[in-house]
Amino acid sequence: MDRVEQIVKEISMLMPKMMRRMHRGNIAYSDIPISQLTIMMAVAEQGTTQATKLCKEMKVSAPSITGIVDRLVRTKYIRRTPDKKDRRVINLTLTEKGQREIKTLRDRMCNRWKSILMELTPEDREVYLSLMKKILVILEKENGS
Repeated sequence: MDRVEQIVKEISMLMPKMMRRMHRGNIAYSDIPISQLTIMMAVAEQGTTQATKLCKEMKVSAPSITGIVDRLVRTKYIRRTPDKKDRRVINLTLTEKGQREIKTLRDRMCNRWKSILMELTPEDREVYLSLMKKILVILEKENGS
């Protein structure tokens, strides 16, 4: 096994552990399920979007997205509004309640990352940030974003 394969194997085992521990470490601050938070974050990033775009971006079926959005509308985190140019299109936006929830989540994420990054040297922090940006560019190219 060459070194790249060894690294791949280690990352594939470390990443799920990291995600679980990050989630446990105060990011999971509310009763909102992660599937709903993921949709809310996507809507927050885009400002306004459509369910069809979320399906493509997240590689999730339309019925799954519809069910999640229905729950978010019912709990008043997301609003559906007809598009002004094409009435067949329904836009999704965060409500004020949804915006507050996302702000709280982002604040907690920032605090969590700060506590983690303070354990690293300043140089390691910069390297980590640089690598994350490079990996995101690769992922966006692969997904056509």
